[in-house]
Amino acid sequence: MPPPSKNDAGQPEKSQASNLLPTTSFATVYANNVGVTASFNDVRVYFSEAAPKDIVLQKEEPMQLQQPLFMPRTCVVCSPEFARTLRDSLNLAISQYERLFGNLRPQPEQQTLQQRLAKPK
Repeated sequence: MPPPSKNDAGQPEKSQASNLLPTTSFATVYANNVGVTASFNDVRVYFSEAAPKDIVLQKEEPMQLQQPLFMPRTCVVCSPEFARTLRDSLNLAISQYERLFGNLRPQPEQQTLQQRLAKPK
């Protein structure tokens, strides 16, 4: 067995394999809506999917906003301290994303959506 490799300072290098976490056993949940509650002991993050309750098939009329249906997906419960770590991790991931792909789109306001949908092209 070869001896462990060392860095320029003569210290043993950490194996990248020790930082790998297989993702095959993680459940994947799609969510486009979130709600957060907090108490002294924990923070709860409720993920759900918002989709139209009904759709109206229209060929010539402009699209209209429909009543949303919120389908619960999952709730993550953690300590307030871990919630802060999660926030920091999300901020870092978003910063890295924006450096690579540019700024995220701003979230549209409901009134703006209604105005855009009302204008025929």
